[in-house]
Amino acid sequence: MLMNVPVTGVLLHEWIGAGLVAAIFIHLALNRRWFAGVARRFKSAGTKAKGRFVLDTRSPSRQAPAS
Repeated sequence: MLMNVPVTGVLLHEWIGAGLVAAIFIHLALNRRWFAGVARRFKSAGTKAKGRFVLDTRSPSRQAPAS
C-alpha cells in the first residue's frame, strides 16, 4: 500500500523506493563475511557436491507441496 503511487504520491513513492534500495545494500554490506564464507566453501567443495548444489537449487521438488 505504501508503494501505491496514487496513495502516497510520486515524491513519497520515490523516497520509499530509495530507502528500500539503501536497506538492501546495507544488509548486503553487513553480511559480506557470510557471503565470502559461502563462496569459499563452494569453491573448495568437490565437483560432486557442486553438482548436488546446482541440482538441489533447480529442483521443483524443493517447493512446498500444494494443499
